[in-house]
Parts: sequence; C-alpha cells; structure tokens
Amino acid sequence: MKFLKLFLLFFTTLCFSQKEYSFDYLIHYEYTRFVDSTATKSTDIYYLTNSNQNEYFAVMSEADSLNFHVYLKDENGIESRVRLPKANFQTSGNSKMEIKCESVFKYKPSSWKYLTNVYQYSEKIDTVIQGNNYGSYTLACKNPERNKKRNIGSFQYIMDDTSEFHLPILTSSVALEEWKLDKKLPNTIYKEKIYTNNRNQIEFKEDLIEAKNVAITLFISEECDLSKRMIQTKGANSPEE
Repeated sequence: MKFLKLFLLFFTTLCFSQKEYSFDYLIHYEYTRFVDSTATKSTDIYYLTNSNQNEYFAVMSEADSLNFHVYLKDENGIESRVRLPKANFQTSGNSKMEIKCESVFKYKPSSWKYLTNVYQYSEKIDTVIQGNNYGSYTLACKNPERNKKRNIGSFQYIMDDTSEFHLPILTSSVALEEWKLDKKLPNTIYKEKIYTNNRNQIEFKEDLIEAKNVAITLFISEECDLSKRMIQTKGANSPEE
C-alpha cells in the first residue's frame, strides 16, 4: 500500500509539473517594413507581456481567419513557434494554453551577451507626437566607425510615460542585457520602436495602437523544458528585433 501511494504521488507530480508563462497585458502594435527607408507593408502584431517580468514575451500575428502565429521567447533558454486559435485569446476570463514539446526549442541568449560591450543606451531630445512630448532613447553602437564597417544597426525607443506600471518591452536579447546593466530606459512600454541599419536607413517601425489587461497563460510540460538541458537543439531562430 505504501509503495502504491508513493507511485501515485510520483505519477501525479510528473503529470502536472509544467513551466508556465503568465501574461497580464496584450499590446497591439502596427508593424511597418521599409525598403530604402520607404514604407512598404504594414501588419498588426500583438505582444503578450508580463508587466513585472520582461525576460519572456510572446508575439502574435495573423495566420488565417481562425489562428495566430505565436512566437514565444524565454531569455532563460527556450523559444517556440506555434499556431494557436484566436478564440483562445478573445475570452474575457482566464485562458490557459499548452505548447507541445515538438514546438519547443533551445535558445542560447549567452551568444548575445558579449555585444553589451558594443552597444549603449543614450537619452535623446524628447519626441513630439500630436502635440505631446515623449522621452526618446537610442540603443546604438559605441563606436560609430565600427557601426559603418559592420552590419550593426540601432534601435530608437519613444516611450509612453502613461504606462509606468510596465517594465520596458525588450524583444532583442542585446537590448535586454544592456538594460539590465544600466537601467537607462524608464519602466514603461514604448509608443514607437524604430530600427535603423548601418546605412542609416529605417528597416522597420512599430507604432502603439492599444494596450489592455488580460489573464493568459502559456505552458509547457516539464519534459519540454530545454532551459535545463545543456544540449543545443536545432529549431526556430528569431531575428534580433
């Protein structure tokens, strides 16, 4: 009987152990691509964020009328690309969705940490949008000559000071690691994010549309948690955007 109880306890723990990513905000941006600094195409993207934790996020774009493409990145060593039903994100209550093991891959954030010696944040003159002033910050190469010789771009963050309850959304591993070091960016989401390449041409821009409270959880089972493994697994790679 004692052995049976121990077996049931082990089995229950195995079945219900899982890694959870909780999100309390769904933030809608208009994402625009540029060619030679000329806007070519705009699409809607949606970030799932945790206002108190910015080491993981998910970003969604439309797959079809019923589904979203969802990309999840955890800076502690996991990423995933999966398709999930739109209806699961439109409920007014709590929504909890599983990501299967076959859609989970190893991510190596350490491969970007050395670039904190290359980049730095700097505060710029406030940006005026529709008569309102917004704080402006740039993440750029410390050495302008190196920036010209190599394909090293820069980010500009125009911050929305009405959302001081939220840690900055930093989808680039380099941007996150540099923020951890100097904390120059204020605790707020960005109203605009602009990426400029080493030829000083805008490549993409994100403009804030709406931010709203949600209660959404994505989870993976314990055996899918590749952040605890040393082996590099081939899988999805996200551009440093």
